[in-house]
Amino acid sequence: MFKDAWREHFTKHRVLLVCVLDGDDPKIGYDDSCVVLSNFPEWKDVVYTHNDGVRNFGFLWAMKCFGKDLRYIVTLDDDVFPVTPQDESLCISNHIHHLQQKYPISWMSTATEYMRGFPYGIREEAECWVSHGGWEGNRDYDAPTRLVNGEREASCTSMVVPKGCLIPVCGMNLAFRVEALPYLYFAPMGEKVGVQRFGDIWMGLRLKRELDRLGKCMVTGKSFVRHVQQSNVFRNLEQEAKGIRWNETMWQYLDWYRNDSGSNSPSPTDDVEMIRYFKLWDEGYFKWQDIVRGLLA
Repeated sequence: MFKDAWREHFTKHRVLLVCVLDGDDPKIGYDDSCVVLSNFPEWKDVVYTHNDGVRNFGFLWAMKCFGKDLRYIVTLDDDVFPVTPQDESLCISNHIHHLQQKYPISWMSTATEYMRGFPYGIREEAECWVSHGGWEGNRDYDAPTRLVNGEREASCTSMVVPKGCLIPVCGMNLAFRVEALPYLYFAPMGEKVGVQRFGDIWMGLRLKRELDRLGKCMVTGKSFVRHVQQSNVFRNLEQEAKGIRWNETMWQYLDWYRNDSGSNSPSPTDDVEMIRYFKLWDEGYFKWQDIVRGLLA
């Protein structure tokens, strides 16, 4: 169903479709071939299974096989589709268009065009390295919000994300230039680490901070898909409980760890379990960077 819905879209843009099949030993399907994660023991420490972060395997395999020819990577969940049957080309077209642009990140425009007083010198301030897509249909609510409000309608914001600001990055419709891949590491998730459903959110924290440091930019809500499958809210509530608690200070702890941990500034958290998890994530992130940079070389 997924392949049929996107077939014309992928053909138009010469997409190399790599399917990641999750499991104890995840598989990658490409054409008629099939490879498994255990074929690459050097990657096992950065790929966590039974969660959406298993796509890390797909990113690495695509870079290993096609790295010299790739300019962009688009990652889609298997339950997202073109917004309408006539929309076979717009999702990827819009992603690619914005990944080819430069945008201001120090100032925000007050309209769809630049108004009086907006400096000319920063209108092409930063290359766009990441396009965070939006969705129609089932929204990306957390479980408490769904239980309180139901499936309330909400429109995705379309904007350039300003320098210094964070957003909740969802991995279901995401595109990026390959130069961003060293910084785009879906955080460890699953029963082995004791937390679920925040791999993309916490990936986005590091990614955005690195883009800011490098003077690059991220856009959000410029390309849309239709999200058709709704996960079980009570199962989500159980899985998200710890992540929701940690998420209140995870971004602050990341900033403190990067900038202030050697000073007398107090840590934003004293949660020993969260700090232990962060160290695991931090180790994985730097292993990820070493692996990706080796593939990009």
